[in-house]
Amino acid sequence: RESLKNIKNYNIAVINGKEDKNLDNLVIKHNPKIKIFNSYYKIKNIETLKNLKFLAFSGIADNNSFFELLNNNNLNIIDTIEFKDHHNFSENDLQSLLKESSNLNASLITTEKNYSNINEKFRKNIYYTELDLIIKNYEKFLNEIN
Repeated sequence: RESLKNIKNYNIAVINGKEDKNLDNLVIKHNPKIKIFNSYYKIKNIETLKNLKFLAFSGIADNNSFFELLNNNNLNIIDTIEFKDHHNFSENDLQSLLKESSNLNASLITTEKNYSNINEKFRKNIYYTELDLIIKNYEKFLNEIN
């Protein structure tokens, strides 16, 4: 999320997602001394989510990354609905989502961040992903920050 011009101020970069040597090289170009670590998200509650059909929705900066995470973990995603980052889910939004999921005979799923911002009376009808951030070469990463 940091701009490239600020990379020169850092010792470590953690890049989340698919490893991309072109991106690594671009970061190194702006700071040849930086140590790069790659990371990815692991769904902690995957067993709860298996064997269900979902209408996935989210209102985060990169909705597609959430939808890809679900698909990459072989969850049965029937359809997706995107909202803008930091969307404040109204009762109308949630009623509409519930109706659409019912029409699809699917459950609703969202991010943990979005779930925490949803009115409690709707939460019992919505699943969310609990994530762990996995940093590759974690011991080396810890040594660098220590």
